[in-house]
Amino acid sequence: MSFIVYPTETNHERSKQLYPILCTLEGRKAADFFVEKLGFEVVFKSEWYWHISMADQASINLAFVQADHPSVPEAYRKPVQGMILNIEMENIDQFHGDTQHLDWPVTLPLGSEPYGFYYYRNQYPTHAVEYIPLTSYRYHKAG
Repeated sequence: MSFIVYPTETNHERSKQLYPILCTLEGRKAADFFVEKLGFEVVFKSEWYWHISMADQASINLAFVQADHPSVPEAYRKPVQGMILNIEMENIDQFHGDTQHLDWPVTLPLGSEPYGFYYYRNQYPTHAVEYIPLTSYRYHKAG
C-alpha cells in the first residue's frame, strides 16, 4: 500500500478526506461506470487520473489512476486485485431492483447472513475493476 498526502487549504495538520485510488488499465471506463450507473460525478479527470464523488454526498470519493503512469510508484504499477468495495445504503431492496437491468454479474444473491448483514454482491462489468465485487449491505440485528 502506498500513501499520497496532499495538504489541505485550511488546515495542514488535519486530514480532509481519505479515499482509495485504484490502479487500473481502464480508468476512464471504470469512472464512467460509476458516473453513469451509480450517481457519481466527476471531480477531476485527465488522460491518466479520474477522481469521482457521489453526487449527493461529497465525502464519498473514489479515484482511478492509469497503472503504468510514472506518478505511480513502480512497485504498484499493476491493476488492483482482490479488493472488495462496500456501498452502504438505506434501501438495499430498492437499489437491487433498480440495478437488475445493468450488465454486472451477481456473485452473491440478495439475502441475509447469520451475523446480521443483508446484502448482495456484484462484479463490475469493466475490465478496469473486474476483480472488485460490489458488496451492498444493510446491517440488521439477527433474531
